[in-house]
Amino acid sequence: MTNPECKTRDDSCAAGDVLCDPSVTECIGGKVVGSTPTGSFTSNDQSPYCNGKIEDGVFTPFGCIKTNQTEAVSGILKVAVSLGGGIALLLMLYGVFTISISAGEPNKVTLGKDIIVSAISGLIFMLFSVIILNFIGIKILALPGLM
Repeated sequence: MTNPECKTRDDSCAAGDVLCDPSVTECIGGKVVGSTPTGSFTSNDQSPYCNGKIEDGVFTPFGCIKTNQTEAVSGILKVAVSLGGGIALLLMLYGVFTISISAGEPNKVTLGKDIIVSAISGLIFMLFSVIILNFIGIKILALPGLM
């Protein structure tokens, strides 16, 4: 006997619903999503596309990847800026750690300071590049896809 509250591949779903089919992995966009040997699918149309349309993107192991060029490039840029900020943070922490374990040795203190200054310089460079791209690309040239 099956649980009447269970959602299977042929059902629509909402967040918090019980998914009882063993091949069902999650509820995305109101559809029960699982996997087949050939890849991901949505339950209602057996399509590899997000919401059943290629315009909305393609399901991948990383989630729904947009097929629209503008949205794809925008997503890549957001990830790149986030990674740059994360790497700069890690470098600053490494510089602080280097200074803290230097035991007053001038070479190690200088190395730690150089690492911190380089990380902050990289962050400032990244910040100014985003500001310049925003100013020139959006405000002056009104490039499509950057707005």
